Amino acid sequence: MVEKGELLGALGARLRSLRTAAGLSIEELASRAETHSSNIGAIERGERNPTVFMLARPASGLEADLATVVDLRAAATPKHARRQPPGLLPK
Repeated sequence: MVEKGELLGALGARLRSLRTAAGLSIEELASRAETHSSNIGAIERGERNPTVFMLARPASGLEADLATVVDLRAAATPKHARRQPPGLLPK
């Protein structure tokens, strides 16, 4: 079984990687997502268990679909260096 903290940490890391790849600060993404920067920061740190609606906001701010944000198999590292965290998603 997947631990809640592990899953939230992976989700936060995914959001952070998409945000930084887009060249946005937390504040810029929050403005685009029409939410407070503390919400984005808490999700990125794995401190918040966001609802689907809460995740849809930063997805919109990134001009990405929700599936892209929650795709924990994707990583910001090159393909040859990608490693699936154990137990998060089946291959």
